[in-house]
Amino acid sequence: MAGAAVFVTLVLVAVIGTIVFWPSGSDDSRDTPQNTVRTFLHALADADGTRARQLIVTPPSTAFLSDTAIAVQRRAAPITAIEVVTPGPDTTGPDTTGAGGAESGGPIAVTARFRSGTEPVEVTYRLSGAPGRWVIDGAVIPVTIPQDTQRALAGLSLLGHATTGIRTAHIFGGPLVWGSGTRYLAIADSGGQARGGVGSVSPTPDLAVSLTDAGTHAVDDALTAYFAECARSRQADASTDRPGCTQRLFRSATTDSVQWTPPDDLDELLIEIDKPTPLRVPVFGSVTWTAEYAATYGGDHSATVDQIVDGTVDLRARPDPRFTASVR
Repeated sequence: MAGAAVFVTLVLVAVIGTIVFWPSGSDDSRDTPQNTVRTFLHALADADGTRARQLIVTPPSTAFLSDTAIAVQRRAAPITAIEVVTPGPDTTGPDTTGAGGAESGGPIAVTARFRSGTEPVEVTYRLSGAPGRWVIDGAVIPVTIPQDTQRALAGLSLLGHATTGIRTAHIFGGPLVWGSGTRYLAIADSGGQARGGVGSVSPTPDLAVSLTDAGTHAVDDALTAYFAECARSRQADASTDRPGCTQRLFRSATTDSVQWTPPDDLDELLIEIDKPTPLRVPVFGSVTWTAEYAATYGGDHSATVDQIVDGTVDLRARPDPRFTASVR
């Protein structure tokens, strides 16, 4: 009897084990259009590019659909509050009822709501296929790379991927995050987030280039270095012994007697980005020098000199950015 009890127990364990570990043979995440869209949006929220790409109609290029690219978007705008709405009619093709589309393989439309960062989004996706293998069409948005910025910045990138030689990038919905290829420049896009889905319009990038904090410091350092070099002049006309320097003392001073003190206030200088050549930063304005000198007709004197500054800081210069005065 004890042996029989043991045998029954072993059989139950075997049966239970079979029930627990027997594979289902189906992918519940794709058994309905709603679940497919829900799985897709959660993949985007988790920056799971591999999973997201499995659920879409494959675009001409997937270079900007990687985990890395999606992670860049999510850092800028996390996806939260995902809500998938019951399928509705798709008036763009045959079989316009949601239920019929699900049974026959589509097309079928599914609407989802979520937040991308702080922005509420509602998007309708079109799906085709069958239970277990639904795919989403229109989940990827083509973005035209601005060729003027591409020419100006050889290191231009979108979502962390270089855009060199690329005219159209295919991305998932979300913000367009651009990189300049240099720590001195930042790129902002006021064109809005890409949406995707039925009736979506490809965003038109509207890029603005500005100095980062590192870029601002680099320009200031380049100007400070330039003024320090010019302060080494001992002449009333600094260009005499320091070519490229433009401060000038309009006084009668003996040779080699002038001691220049460089300006310490650069607030009056106008520093702007020239979009066609953003790595060459124009600088214009006025600064004040102090000069101690021996007058030609005797005696030591001091004077302040207002100097017009007009030139360019080259952020590409090595080892450090360098200011060059305009030649007049």
